[in-house]
Amino acid sequence: MEEKKITVNTGKQNNQRRSNQKKNNQKRRKRKTGNNNSSNNNTTSLPVKKSAEEMRKWFAEYSDLVSQYQDPKKTMNVSFQTYSKDDLRSFMENPYANYKNLRSISRFLYNRSRVYKRLVVYFANMIDLKMRSVIPKFNFLDQTDEQSVLQKYYETLTQLEVMNLPLEFLKAYMTCFREDVFFGAAYCDQDGFFILPIDSERCRVTGLYKDGSLAFHMDMSYFSSNKDLLEFWGEPFQSMYEAYEKDQQNGKWQPMPDANAVCLKYNIDDLTTPLPPFMGIFDSLINLEDLKEITAISDEQRIYKLLAMSIPLLSASREVNDFAVDLDTMAKFYNRITDVIPDYANIVLTPSKIDTVSFEHDQTTDVNKVENATKNIMKVAGGQALVGDSGSTAINMAISTDENEAISSLLPQTEAIVNRLLSFVIKDPAKVVFHEVTTFSKDKYRENLIRSATYGVPVKTDLAIASGFSELDIIRKGYLEKMLNIQDLYTPLQSSNTMNTTGLGDKKNGRPSMGDDDISEDGEASRDKRERSG
Repeated sequence: MEEKKITVNTGKQNNQRRSNQKKNNQKRRKRKTGNNNSSNNNTTSLPVKKSAEEMRKWFAEYSDLVSQYQDPKKTMNVSFQTYSKDDLRSFMENPYANYKNLRSISRFLYNRSRVYKRLVVYFANMIDLKMRSVIPKFNFLDQTDEQSVLQKYYETLTQLEVMNLPLEFLKAYMTCFREDVFFGAAYCDQDGFFILPIDSERCRVTGLYKDGSLAFHMDMSYFSSNKDLLEFWGEPFQSMYEAYEKDQQNGKWQPMPDANAVCLKYNIDDLTTPLPPFMGIFDSLINLEDLKEITAISDEQRIYKLLAMSIPLLSASREVNDFAVDLDTMAKFYNRITDVIPDYANIVLTPSKIDTVSFEHDQTTDVNKVENATKNIMKVAGGQALVGDSGSTAINMAISTDENEAISSLLPQTEAIVNRLLSFVIKDPAKVVFHEVTTFSKDKYRENLIRSATYGVPVKTDLAIASGFSELDIIRKGYLEKMLNIQDLYTPLQSSNTMNTTGLGDKKNGRPSMGDDDISEDGEASRDKRERSG
């Protein structure tokens, strides 16, 4: 088995990679100029870099084809290989050697098992990238150009506005919880943002950036038989494929450029082998599906009826098979009855009495078995909030554990990737910080912000974001309210929160005293005590 080495991308390597990409772009521009000036030159120029919006529209049309890596002009039949429990147990004996099969089982169960799909979606949707802070970079010890700081802050907010990070990274998170690792190429410009998913079987984690995010290489031999995709995907794949064609022996695996690389891995402690995070419950999930099928068969048997149609015998006769009704007549009645009985019933002719044979089964017991098996899987894998059979305290503790598991490794990686991508679109962008807040802890997070704001902590923007507004929306709403004089148009009703407190220090002011008939015994005792003390 080929050894996979993990290297660290230094600043020198990053600069060299950018330099190589710049040289490739210059070469393509020269070829294009040569083609325009010379009619004898038959070399065709490669398309320019695709915008995020162009890639989004193309992927929306050919998303199924991209996931299967098929020619868009060819028909495609999507199928999933089925696996038995024996296959799974064989793979689990040596998971590192069978990680591809285990990830294939995970994809199969994701489409086959509703329980498994809910579990993956549950964890993937926990991460809320709207809960963030955007902090400009400046040295507060030196004299700061406020206009320059505000300009960089505005450019960063504007870029984040068009990137729609929660939607783009959600598909990456779902892949991570299903298959452990996600590989993608980011198309990021001032007009939009799009992450093109890449088949994980054609990519390999090969290094770490200084910020801790993952670098990866892609197998370029795939494009040898799919060159038409190079036209659709544009850069950086065209430059990567050109490098492969120059040296096919050593250039098969090409690094994804820093400006495009998006790689997320759930099991961050093992960068070499991608193993599905929930592979420990695969056996239980297969057993659950088998139990559902058995229950379905039992339900069919429960309503099944067998009708026995008796042929009467002559009571005084001593001969064998001396029937009181002609058999041909019985056959006619038999045929008439079979034409009207439902599918879940059948009929037989017998010389005995008419009777019914039922295949009764305890349906409630079967339902409880499936329900209990589902709950046990959720309790083991997480997602106890999806079954909700415990008290609120136990559920909250379970959710807290699930939150830590969901965000501990993926959220820091996401933050590093987003800041790296922004640096290629904006010069000296503001820093984006994602908070460890999930959809379940948002209300508690908001309460903590309110408490911090009362002590003067500068979190007003964070509080507004927690209320559902983006940074730009907050600023624009603030300016709009000022322009419309909202504070004068809407005067709040008089209350203890809005009334003037001047003079309330006087003991005569405040709540009126209660009468002797209205006060309780404890209240009367307290009043007497105050009066005795003066």
